[in-house]
Amino acid sequence: MSNTSYWGEIAAVRVSRRRTLAGGAGLGTAFASTLLLGCGDSGGSKEKVSSGQIFTPRDTTSQAKAGGTLKDWQQNGDPSHFDSLAANAAGVNSEGYPTLLWNAPLKYPAPLDGSIEGYIVESYELSPDKLQLTMRLRPNLKWDPRAPTGGRIIDAQDVVFSWQKFARLNPAATDLAFSRRKEAPVESITALDARSFQIKLVKPDASLLPSLVTSLRIHPRESDGGFDPRNVVRGYGPFFLEEYTPSLRLVWSKNPDFHIRGRPYIDKIERAVIPETVARLTQFRGGNIHTNGVTLPDIIQTKKDLPQTVLFPSETYDNRQTYVSFGYEGNSPFKDARVRQAMSMVIDRELFADVIEGRDVFRKEGLELPVAFNTVVAATFNGAFLDPTNEKEFGPNHKYLKYNVAEAKKLLAAAGFANGLDFEFGYNTDTNYSAPYLKVVEVLSGMWLDSGLKAKGDGIPYTQFVDKYHLSYALGNKHGFNGAMLRGGRGGGTSLLSVIAGCHPSGQVFHGMTPDGNNASAGDPKVTDMIDKIRQEFDIERQNAMFHDMVRYYTQQSYTIPRPSTSKSFGLYWPVIGNLGVWRPNGTHEWWIDATKPPLARA
Repeated sequence: MSNTSYWGEIAAVRVSRRRTLAGGAGLGTAFASTLLLGCGDSGGSKEKVSSGQIFTPRDTTSQAKAGGTLKDWQQNGDPSHFDSLAANAAGVNSEGYPTLLWNAPLKYPAPLDGSIEGYIVESYELSPDKLQLTMRLRPNLKWDPRAPTGGRIIDAQDVVFSWQKFARLNPAATDLAFSRRKEAPVESITALDARSFQIKLVKPDASLLPSLVTSLRIHPRESDGGFDPRNVVRGYGPFFLEEYTPSLRLVWSKNPDFHIRGRPYIDKIERAVIPETVARLTQFRGGNIHTNGVTLPDIIQTKKDLPQTVLFPSETYDNRQTYVSFGYEGNSPFKDARVRQAMSMVIDRELFADVIEGRDVFRKEGLELPVAFNTVVAATFNGAFLDPTNEKEFGPNHKYLKYNVAEAKKLLAAAGFANGLDFEFGYNTDTNYSAPYLKVVEVLSGMWLDSGLKAKGDGIPYTQFVDKYHLSYALGNKHGFNGAMLRGGRGGGTSLLSVIAGCHPSGQVFHGMTPDGNNASAGDPKVTDMIDKIRQEFDIERQNAMFHDMVRYYTQQSYTIPRPSTSKSFGLYWPVIGNLGVWRPNGTHEWWIDATKPPLARA
């Protein structure tokens, strides 16, 4: 590794600018070292990567051939377990077991719109009063042919069993199961016949369908005593889990009875367990990984060294929702909205995008990395997102998401902190959050120094961090804290699920908020009421308008500082993958292995 990596170059350029990239006060880590010890290799080709080298998806279905093995990698190391009914953090959420619904696959260049359709469900109908959802399963869907499921047909009793276990055990069930939390919509799921079942609601709730896309996975009844679902998978999908060797690999084999005729093309997916960045880069360079195994600091140089690889642009903004939230206990200065507003206003979001998103790296190559600036509703959520740079549409509260140190100092002085203040800043020192997390800790702490806000770092391991900070107001907890913290994400795969999770008192990761400094675990009644009304609105356009009103109010209150920027980044793939990017977001079953392309056929 070289100290002249791309991260190092950015650090060198920025280190003298308002101390932004200097280590935050008392954080206990050397920020310059964090950035300078990047994993990029600045050797090799010096030719620029031109915009003409950016990949455009192309439908090659007419050329597709069945067979072959896709070489992939397991992003988060070994799975913790496989029981996705007990906890959605299980290692096979996206493949091992099906959901009832999924996001409808759309063909490039049609824009992703979050539309939903049946996955193992053939049809569904919501009653006029929106209190009953009747669903019918696709016929002849077969569980894994191995014992004990033995290729049995999936039926409505599997759905009922899965719901009951999910509602009893899964933390995510608090958003769905009325038995777990009175704000949740689902009272019961009942089988009507072998293929049909009915979901009964206690109240209309527009979050139901997206929750059925992201949360509830269907398991066979045999997982109740017939096999151990923590260690064995007997599911349904385009692939079955054939082999798992801890710390080595997972092997997925083609399901010949998948309900989409002729799919998948690929016979096997070999997914290596390679959590280390350097090892993953080495394996990608050697052609032993076909998919995006290259992190941001190394993408440009790797593309220069391996020009036959595919520079693939992301279509959506990154949904990493790292954000700052506050504690309101005792004499916390963050009870005063002016202090929270000031902390937001001393963040230089343009500089953050250069440093954390790596925008400068791509600009040097003549490539513009698309960047957006988040609100409480992240930029990844089209429609619900309200762009703070559009001042006319956003209104006057856009100023709280705009860099203005002079105004921030006035707000602090008015709040009684003309000479600045020291505050505890909690963060997770483990590596289970996204790669830039600890860099974000340091960058924000350096920026806050410009206004006299001195973060006293409280870096602790994840299990301690979750108890002391992350869940201090969530899931009925009321112990709180009185500083600030950097969270690893809000959760939720849609705008509605996201704000329910973090901003509603019933949410799984509710971060606490208060308009008067009291009872932060109860939240802000105005925000709660806004979310409740959004949950009852099924018309998307009206729902988005309601989101915009909530964003304007929430931004004024500055209950959190959202991740300052996000980007539509680039990834590197080998061209051996046919139909890459053609069907999204659920298009892996449309991929095929083109043995005439590198790395199988060397250029």
